[in-house]
Amino acid sequence: MIEKGKITPQQLSLLMYPYIIATGMLISPFVVSRQADRDLWFSPLFGFITGFLAIFLAYKLSRLFPNQTFIEYIPRVIGKVAGKIVAIIYIIFLLQAIATILRENAQFLTGNFFQYTPVPVIMGSILLTAAYNVRSGLEVMCRTAQFTVPIVLCLVLATCFLNLPTIKPANILPVFEFGVLPSYKGSFMIQGWLSEFFIISFLIPYLNKPKKVVRWTAISALVVVATLILINMTCFMILGTSTKAYMYTMMLLAENISFPGLLNHLEALVMAFWVLATFTKLSVFFYASVLGTAQVFKLSDYKHIVFPYTILLLALGQWSLPSTQELFSSIEGYEPFYLFTFNLVIPSIILLIAIFQKKLKKGIRSRFT
Repeated sequence: MIEKGKITPQQLSLLMYPYIIATGMLISPFVVSRQADRDLWFSPLFGFITGFLAIFLAYKLSRLFPNQTFIEYIPRVIGKVAGKIVAIIYIIFLLQAIATILRENAQFLTGNFFQYTPVPVIMGSILLTAAYNVRSGLEVMCRTAQFTVPIVLCLVLATCFLNLPTIKPANILPVFEFGVLPSYKGSFMIQGWLSEFFIISFLIPYLNKPKKVVRWTAISALVVVATLILINMTCFMILGTSTKAYMYTMMLLAENISFPGLLNHLEALVMAFWVLATFTKLSVFFYASVLGTAQVFKLSDYKHIVFPYTILLLALGQWSLPSTQELFSSIEGYEPFYLFTFNLVIPSIILLIAIFQKKLKKGIRSRFT
């Protein structure tokens, strides 16, 4: 194995929380309310089903191919040439995802806090920090998550709790006025985010107790869903139908908190937990991309390509989603289906082929015994 470190299922669970929640906690109310309206609180529950499916696919594949990552067993299933092509396409998907996250992060920070700081400077700062984290290894990444997750959770809870005096529960009534369908339509992007749990297929080989991965990652998915429900409900109970008009709704919640002489300008907290969660998400994607590249091209170590990839990703980030409008269009358009394709459809096909091949081999052996 290229990676020598070992982690526990609990550490993996903690690593997955900010990895999934990073984007959703800031823009989920805006995205979901445009379809689900006041029933936006119910939409994350559909996401849990998708997240659990992604976890199940990764686990079943890991049982068929123990001690191997998704990139390693693709060629065993569909052949060396086709397998390498699919693996390279998957790595390109990971790199594009990193570039998109970088750009989203930079646009949020420059639009709300650092108006005079060049976008490449912000992207470079975040990317270099993530690169150092990745180069330190999987164990260090998990320890970083152990430090950041409690902070992120506390900041989210504090932002919602401090807004309690201004909430209006009547804003989310009547419940299911138009049935469950609007909530389901509003859940597409959340389902896309939760499908990213399939990234554990790169990490399961390095667990000390891989059989417990389903339980702990499912717990992580439940906490993600509970967090999104809390954020969505709080935003709509305060902003009402105006939730649809503000992309960064959590920013408005933070700005809404004011205790003169005690607490003001808490929007800096939103920036803090956004950056912490995004840093973890970038690190996981970055780790999977360099590890996958090393495995495809039979390199002895993935650490040698971390900094060359940093330069590549900085360039890709410059070209990716140059405006907030394009970001919004991608979220409402192709992004959910793009995520479904790589996190659910392709793995499902690989799993079905692998199961068929296994049964075929068993049938052939039974005939000759």
